[in-house]
Amino acid sequence: MIEKLNSSISDEEFDHIFPKREQRISNRHWTPIHISKMASEFLCHKDNLNILDIGSGVGKFCLVAATLHPKCNFWGVDFRANFVNIASKIKRSYAMNNLNFMCRDILGMSIMEYDGAYFFNAFQERIDATAKIDEQSIRSHFQYYKYMEHLFNQFNHMAIGSRIATYHTPSFFIPKNFRLEEEHLNGMLRFYVKFENFNPLHFLNKTKVDSHIIINGTGSAKR
Repeated sequence: MIEKLNSSISDEEFDHIFPKREQRISNRHWTPIHISKMASEFLCHKDNLNILDIGSGVGKFCLVAATLHPKCNFWGVDFRANFVNIASKIKRSYAMNNLNFMCRDILGMSIMEYDGAYFFNAFQERIDATAKIDEQSIRSHFQYYKYMEHLFNQFNHMAIGSRIATYHTPSFFIPKNFRLEEEHLNGMLRFYVKFENFNPLHFLNKTKVDSHIIINGTGSAKR
């Protein structure tokens, strides 16, 4: 499947590299191929970059991006060991040397050493009942804010010139020392470039986060 990425391949066809259950949730949870191509093209603006996929799931974005950009290195991180095992097995079967997957909680990670990051709102399952994946999808407003605040602060510490690509992620989750470079699909896909060093005055706006939670219809979520 992966070898067909340079030609025409549908998401449905590509998804056959995943187990049946993971194929069934692809439309909601895994990045479509055309989005992966656009985002990775923006992130890989030169060779030898290290790109982190935050909440990589079974690795679809990374598998597509690493195939199309063999001179860049991709790292996928997810807290679900079963997803990381699936992604790692596919990576090994295709001998992809520019790709690695880690089973870690992003709360315990620093991302400052990466040149760029991709984020497909991996924490939505914390506030949105329709985004539930499995029994580990525990809804909690507090946890959602905690994860988004950590990520916001990590972005704030990234080096000038770092790039971020977000998909289905509100813009207020990105610090103001990033400049919006491109916007596609009515704002669903956004590309940012860091233009200013760490600013201690930049904080995640809790009021906007609370409004986002309310809009998602999660009044019964645990706090």
